[in-house]
Amino acid sequence: MCRRDGLGELRVWTLASLVSLLLLAMLAGCGGEATPEPGGDVLSAEEQFDLGNTYYQQGNLDEAAAAFEAALKVQPSHLGSLTNLGVVYYQQGRLDDAVTQFEAGLKADASDAQLHYLLGAVRLQQGRLDDAEKSFLRAGELQPDLPEVYYGLGALYRLQGKTDEAIAAFERFLEAGPAQDPRAEEEAKRELRELRGY
Repeated sequence: MCRRDGLGELRVWTLASLVSLLLLAMLAGCGGEATPEPGGDVLSAEEQFDLGNTYYQQGNLDEAAAAFEAALKVQPSHLGSLTNLGVVYYQQGRLDDAVTQFEAGLKADASDAQLHYLLGAVRLQQGRLDDAEKSFLRAGELQPDLPEVYYGLGALYRLQGKTDEAIAAFERFLEAGPAQDPRAEEEAKRELRELRGY
């Protein structure tokens, strides 16, 4: 599926990793001030966040985005909403908006390895390979056991034609343990076969 001439089909697997990490990003939010809703109901940032996750799980990206945005109006530093809104924007093809959300999340918590990974994945999609590598490497420094980091690095190095580095990264991905997306393990094995020439 991965082509050597560009991002091509690699996007499918980066997206799969992003979708998977949404589950990790469903952080326990902090309470916030409530905001009035039509009909007199009042929803806190955490309730909006939960609503956004429900819409997301139903495949309702527009409603999910609206709920995460509403949570951020109540509590602008709500890390789960910043992260998940970035994932939704990514899935909607709004890469610049996704970057903005992930960067805002990193301002709230610069030590969040998942956010560094997600930022790297979007930068990879944008063709900002040097920036993607920095984000992936930082994520790996912060959380060396996060398998998706090594998948991202493997994909990046493959795009750059760095075969040995790509092989090492995909091998580390497989050694790191199960990824959030079980299909990624088979894809990494396939990538390794192709990189090794068999």
